[in-house]
Amino acid sequence: MKPIDLSYGLLSQRLATIKERTGLGESASFLVWFLENVYRLEETDARDAVCDHSNDKGIDGIYVDHNNEEIHFLQAKIRQQDHGRIGDVGPKNLMGSVAQFDTSDKVMTILGGNADGN
Repeated sequence: MKPIDLSYGLLSQRLATIKERTGLGESASFLVWFLENVYRLEETDARDAVCDHSNDKGIDGIYVDHNNEEIHFLQAKIRQQDHGRIGDVGPKNLMGSVAQFDTSDKVMTILGGNADGN
């Protein structure tokens, strides 16, 4: 794949079929495409990893790699113009949210239904 293949016009064409079959928005569809083509996940596994919605605190996807005992937190952004900017708010939110998982006590708090830690 060449960089031009990821231009917005061509990428949006690739995402159209994913959007149609999943009912997801553009950003979440891009994440499904990424997980299928880069992580090489099956369609169902890729879709299950996506948790992109309002108030997601910057975490658009979570992939658990059981073989390597790793958790991958993902964020997807799409630029509609070749020279557009995305900004740093999304990545800052993602990093703040990922910090909620950095100890076993924090994970237990989240599993207990209190993601704010209060």
